[in-house]
Amino acid sequence: MMLVFVALLVVLAWKATVNSPYQYDEADYMHVARLGLQANYTDSPTMPIGEFFHIGVSRGREARQRSQLSELIRGTDDIIFYRHWNGPVYFYWLMLTSHLNLDERQMRLLTLAFPICSIVTIYLGCLWIFGGFRGRWPQLFRPHFLPGVCPRCGAQNLRRISLSCAVT
Repeated sequence: MMLVFVALLVVLAWKATVNSPYQYDEADYMHVARLGLQANYTDSPTMPIGEFFHIGVSRGREARQRSQLSELIRGTDDIIFYRHWNGPVYFYWLMLTSHLNLDERQMRLLTLAFPICSIVTIYLGCLWIFGGFRGRWPQLFRPHFLPGVCPRCGAQNLRRISLSCAVT
């Protein structure tokens, strides 16, 4: 069932993605990937937050200075600005895949790995937590640190109890 869903998602995405040059945000993300692992790991170069705030407050109020503000920050090659304040994990993926010399459409399709993995993880997690697995599957996905019975109080379905405690 899950494989059918993933295949359907890829087919729909294949039809929806276009083979056009990278748009504004995508071009920023590819620039960050080209800066390399060290720059992404250390978040450098980065403008200090106080300086960034001061420049933004002093120049960001007038509409005609906003484009100059963007050019100023781009001139510093601020990696966090180019990443749009996102964490570096996605950019590690882009660094790995950018060496494959794929066109824009293929790169866009490869970025579907994150939502597909997220959907599969959520699906399997829901099956695991709410008891959807039968037979040998529970043993495959059940961690050893979460027994089926609580050793202190003898409560059944400790996974469900743990989930409800985490949610509340």
